[in-house]
Amino acid sequence: MFARVRLFWFALGQTFMAEWVKYKFGVAMKNKFEKVWKLFDEKAPEKNPVFQDAKIAEETGEAVGLVFKLAGLRRENYDIEDIKRKLSDELADIVITTFVCSKVCGVDLWQAVDKKLDTEIRRWERFKAST
Repeated sequence: MFARVRLFWFALGQTFMAEWVKYKFGVAMKNKFEKVWKLFDEKAPEKNPVFQDAKIAEETGEAVGLVFKLAGLRRENYDIEDIKRKLSDELADIVITTFVCSKVCGVDLWQAVDKKLDTEIRRWERFKAST
């Protein structure tokens, strides 16, 4: 009985810690995004949405090239771990550039992502894999 009580409190503590870490990470991440936007807004002379869209395309193109390398679709040999590090940087650039573009365009990216995630979850829950 005593072991069950300890296990219950341990599990409750682990759950609380996991939720706290997710919350703290989310808040810290959101604050960093907002800081990037503030600096961009203060220092970037041009805030043209077309330029921001082109930046997303540029970063995406760089990521695609790295994915091709990772998938072995290039003829040269590569250090896979180096490609993964570079790809993670490019994917992060895509997310950051998309965030800045959303601010320039007056779109609430987080609300849109939240809504789209709900849609995707519903679609995948209904999806029936072919057998």
